[in-house]
Amino acid sequence: MPASVHTALPPHYIIGNWKMNGTRHEAEKVTKKIIHEIKEIYTENLSPIICPPFTLLDRIGAFLAKQEDGKYHFPLGAQNCSYPTTEPRTGSVSAEMLADLGVSFVILGHSERRKHNRETCAEILKKALAVQAVGLKPIICIGENAQTRDQGETISFLRKQIEDSVPDHFSGFLSYEPIWAIGQANSAPVSAIEEAAKNIKNILIKKNPEAAPVVFYGGSVNAKNVSNILALREINGVLLGRASLDAESFLEVYRKAVTAVALKQEDLT
Repeated sequence: MPASVHTALPPHYIIGNWKMNGTRHEAEKVTKKIIHEIKEIYTENLSPIICPPFTLLDRIGAFLAKQEDGKYHFPLGAQNCSYPTTEPRTGSVSAEMLADLGVSFVILGHSERRKHNRETCAEILKKALAVQAVGLKPIICIGENAQTRDQGETISFLRKQIEDSVPDHFSGFLSYEPIWAIGQANSAPVSAIEEAAKNIKNILIKKNPEAAPVVFYGGSVNAKNVSNILALREINGVLLGRASLDAESFLEVYRKAVTAVALKQEDLT
């Protein structure tokens, strides 16, 4: 009988976006508990990524770096960066500065920044290029509002966002975050996530046939729904908001994710 073929599951990620939250004391307390507990159930195929505000990157990054010993990998992420310019920019933080702090991933184009800071796809594209230029991985957020969804224009809207904000030689990740699902009691329906993720991957493959597209989901992810979301073959991770601010809620999601990813691997063998 022929030997069974073992297909490796691509790396998966649980990303905690702390947004504008956390004092030094609170951040250290939460991070220490998260890392201590995750070490007991850690799997190299499921990386936790903590994305604190700029004020905490140095402190949290230094702590995470001390926890890595070859067995564990705890990447540091940032929530934004500025794009290169010859003009002075008070209050801005460049990709080079983030790299110097030990950042590995940078969230770009979150719907809150698109709305409140009026960020355009053209600006996000420039940021993504800057992030890639210094060897970091951009996580570009895309997603439609309720009106676009109700008009049946989700896929065409996502395609336009990808065309306008994702570099041709993209080495980062896409996070599908429907605006209508953010901050709600429940995530988007799994069927809607699956359809969007399939189309996003197809669009990315056409844009860069040589790259293997990686797609996350974000929007009211919690311990109750993360298993069903990660069961989708098209989804390679989740982006947490409020569920990442409390150590126990983050850990509940990670524990569920460990099981979901293990089952996903079994389905491939």
